Amino acid sequence: MITTLFLSLVLAGGSPLALDLSGWVSHALRNSPAVAEAEASLEGSRASVKSAESFIWPTLAFSASSGYAWASTPPEGHGHTGSESWSASLGLSQELLGSGGRNWLLLRAERRGFEAAEEDYRAAVLEIVMSVLESYYAVVEAEGLCAAAEQSLERSVSQLARARTLYEIGGMTTLELLQLQVQESRDRLSLTRSTQSLNTSYNALYQAAGVSMSSRDMTVDTAAVLTPIPPDFLDDLPQDLDENPSLRAARLRSEQAFIASRAQGRLAWPSLSANANWGFSDNHFDGFDQVLENDTWSVGIRLNWTIFDGFAREAAARAARAGALRSEASLTSVESGLQSRLLAARENVVVAYEGFVLSELALRQAEEQYRLSKLTYEMGGLSLLDLLDAQQTLTEAQAALVSSRVNALVEEAGLLVLMGRTPRLGE
Repeated sequence: MITTLFLSLVLAGGSPLALDLSGWVSHALRNSPAVAEAEASLEGSRASVKSAESFIWPTLAFSASSGYAWASTPPEGHGHTGSESWSASLGLSQELLGSGGRNWLLLRAERRGFEAAEEDYRAAVLEIVMSVLESYYAVVEAEGLCAAAEQSLERSVSQLARARTLYEIGGMTTLELLQLQVQESRDRLSLTRSTQSLNTSYNALYQAAGVSMSSRDMTVDTAAVLTPIPPDFLDDLPQDLDENPSLRAARLRSEQAFIASRAQGRLAWPSLSANANWGFSDNHFDGFDQVLENDTWSVGIRLNWTIFDGFAREAAARAARAGALRSEASLTSVESGLQSRLLAARENVVVAYEGFVLSELALRQAEEQYRLSKLTYEMGGLSLLDLLDAQQTLTEAQAALVSSRVNALVEEAGLLVLMGRTPRLGE
């Protein structure tokens, strides 16, 4: 059959591993560079939040120094005097209110950014799942079309063998024999093209799953392919896109931009911090007992207020506000575009399923028509061209059913992914 034919073309010996859709998706999520990139972005956002939280903790700094200084001894100008110097200090500083709470606003903004990065990661995963799903069903469709082409070729070969026997005894004209030979050649060429298309589809699937294309040790388990379900499930789905990760990320980033804009406005506010210091300084060092006898301590509260900075704060605040307005406009555009896609996707699911049901009926009709045409032809009541037309209609109906089935499954998955949900990967 076609599986054996395909494996002889693309597999280098051994028993290939037949995977269902969930298996291919698992490989993609483990191996895809896009997932690694999304994870790295998520870790970067997590680190940014940790950095923004640093102001909550006090700052502790220690310094120590030792030195020796020389000086000439006037008025003779001969010789020199020297002195040692020893010092150490320990400072503790805690922000109480930085620029009117600006750092708290920036922390909120970074947390929104991290939440947006989480949504970006989820969007990347769903995008990979959809990419693998489309490639997987492209292989399923290609294999189905190969199977239909092979069946058509088998019919043509059988008819041609019978026709040659009849031709030898004068039961068939030369024209009819030539018509069957042409049909057999067409079917053989169609099978070759379908096999090439199958090979191309497998290349795309291997690439989407992040699997080495040199190994060729995995195939699609066609027995595990899903069956389209009626579009009644649409009634149970929400009418909005609140779970769409791209939309959620855009909303979070818009909120982040407005919070950051408010934080920039706080630059004109004063800052308040608490400080504690310990220090030691002397021209000699005789041990730690001396340090404890000559050290100094201080505690205090510091107020810092920049009254004028050349309008730099105002410019920064206006720039941040403009960025927030741009993010809001971008969010509106994203919402509008996704809503239009949602309406189209819901309609496509319904149309695709109706096309699948119609293809099933058309195939049954074509099978019955071919059976009757073949019987009538054998009884002499139908011309060879009419039989070949019925055979061609049957081949096209078989191919149409394969394509409509795949189309219905892909449209269903596309709608679920658009709504931020994982599509069906198995029963």
